[in-house]
Amino acid sequence: MKILIIEDDLTSRMILVAVASAWGYEPIAVEDGLQALTVLQAKEPPRLLLLDWEMPKLNGLELCKLIREEDTSDPPYIIFLTGRSDTEDIVTGLK
Repeated sequence: MKILIIEDDLTSRMILVAVASAWGYEPIAVEDGLQALTVLQAKEPPRLLLLDWEMPKLNGLELCKLIREEDTSDPPYIIFLTGRSDTEDIVTGLK
């Protein structure tokens, strides 16, 4: 199964790729939301996203909103990665 890792920090991205590979996934790693949009427009896009919240160009929350606005009956599963711990941020991410 393909997994899209969207993380701007190189070290974190490399660790996530290594772990995903060890667990049997086919990781595709990009460093920002704009690159992720390109990957998601492929013929067979990844079904699972590990999505960093804080990124330049297009952050995780903005990317998530764009994905959810797409007219599809089968959107990808999204797991947010963040160091944020404020209750309001958590609720926003879940929405």
